[in-house]
Amino acid sequence: DQDHIIFFLQTVGITTGLNCGVQLASIFLSEMDAAFSDALSADLYAYKRFVDDILVVSTADITRMLALFVTHGDGLQVTHDEEEDSRLTHSLDLLIDIRESSLKLSTYRKPLNMYDYVPKYKMQFFY
Repeated sequence: DQDHIIFFLQTVGITTGLNCGVQLASIFLSEMDAAFSDALSADLYAYKRFVDDILVVSTADITRMLALFVTHGDGLQVTHDEEEDSRLTHSLDLLIDIRESSLKLSTYRKPLNMYDYVPKYKMQFFY
């Protein structure tokens, strides 16, 4: 029924799935990547970005890191997750359990994920 067709018109940002999306994100975020690495070099253990998802392993204060993102993010909306247990965090589809001298990686299952499209047994690894 044509009376019930709904269209979505994206007027801001880059369309999800666009072939050049990864390259555009790299161009847009390269200055922020460099500023973040330079400012936190003494406190930074890892800074990994996959398109617009960033994993930071650092001893720096979270407010200091968020301020850097806001300063160099040029209008980006920055969100972050804080876990009750500071040894646990997640990035993309990985649950990262931080122990004294090691990391334990397992699949992170989002609370509302019903695995409608990707089989439950399929795992994707983060390098």
